[in-house]
Amino acid sequence: MTLLHQRLARQLGADADIARGHPIRPMLELLEERSAELEADNHTLRQRVTRLESELSERSDTLEAARAMNRELMNELNPGAPSHASGEPHSSARR
Repeated sequence: MTLLHQRLARQLGADADIARGHPIRPMLELLEERSAELEADNHTLRQRVTRLESELSERSDTLEAARAMNRELMNELNPGAPSHASGEPHSSARR
């Protein structure tokens, strides 16, 4: 119902503008078309952002798993070395 009221008000306003010699309706239609295009583009971009965020999360999980596996393998190769569970390099690294 609100949409019908808006269209009627717009049409009456456009008729009044034409009667005064100021045709604004074509500009309104162009702006509405552009607004619809931008909304569609925005929707597409939001979907893309959602996809990219999902991919980033998956890749971050994969990277963390690879780091954990690397730590485990390094501990197996160097059983006497101190364990660094945080994954940070040892502060007294050889230079």
